[in-house]
Amino acid sequence: MLGRGFYEREEITDLIQLLRFLDNKTDELALAAVLRSPLCGLSDNALLALRCAPWLKDAGSGDELRHFTQTRRLFTALRRHREIAFISEPEHKLLDRAALLINDL
Repeated sequence: MLGRGFYEREEITDLIQLLRFLDNKTDELALAAVLRSPLCGLSDNALLALRCAPWLKDAGSGDELRHFTQTRRLFTALRRHREIAFISEPEHKLLDRAALLINDL
């Protein structure tokens, strides 16, 4: 028998969020929760960059902050994260691992 509070444990809620996203690929909140969880370990800055940082081809135009008013879907950004500015190489490695995990599932 499961103890009280089992489903409120952090690792269980992380897995529930992963299952929610796998069930509905448009669930942006579930994907963000998975990316920030210990399963993927992404920082808030990298999550923000995924969502609205300029594409590398557009970076350096002199008005980078303008791009932070535009958003993109997280799942698309996850698949194309190497094309997004302001993401560090360690974060790219975490994103490679996260994309592989999600694609394998």
